Amino acid sequence: MDYIDILKDIVLPLSSLMVAVISIIVAMRALKGQKIHNKNSVKPIIQLRFGDYEDRIFVSAVNRGVGPGIVKNMIITNEETGEKYDHLIDIFGDSECTGWPWSMYNKRLKGIAIRPGISFTLIKMNKPNEKQKAIIRKRLCALKIHFEYTDIYGQIFKNSYGLEFFGRYYENSNIKKKIICRPPE
Repeated sequence: MDYIDILKDIVLPLSSLMVAVISIIVAMRALKGQKIHNKNSVKPIIQLRFGDYEDRIFVSAVNRGVGPGIVKNMIITNEETGEKYDHLIDIFGDSECTGWPWSMYNKRLKGIAIRPGISFTLIKMNKPNEKQKAIIRKRLCALKIHFEYTDIYGQIFKNSYGLEFFGRYYENSNIKKKIICRPPE
């Protein structure tokens, strides 16, 4: 057997096999990286946006991510009393708040998809009077909202947001105050 036969019969097939195996390994790693990139490129980030102005008070959920967020659950907890609510408007369901002119409120958040950059209003009141503002602020400042949502791949995300911002006028509140310079945008 001469040198050319050895090269042709043994070395070339083995080197071809090594190149094929290395190519498969590189392709598998690239596929794994592409899957991670695909999941991160449609990741939702649902946050609260709220405002307390002279002419309106509102709380809304906004998707600041790059993919749609599908809300699976939302629980509102009163940090002072421990009471739990399914909807933000439910904390205003007593006789003191009957007949209030809510501009908007939603009871249907579970199961909806929030597109990126879109805001979904939970409660909103335009032109509240001073008594209404005081009651709304007092009730909202004790709340914490817990969101559970998924991306389009079914990955579960959880966020919690406190509404202490609304208690900035109440020094004697039992809520632990956070220093807030401005409301989130």
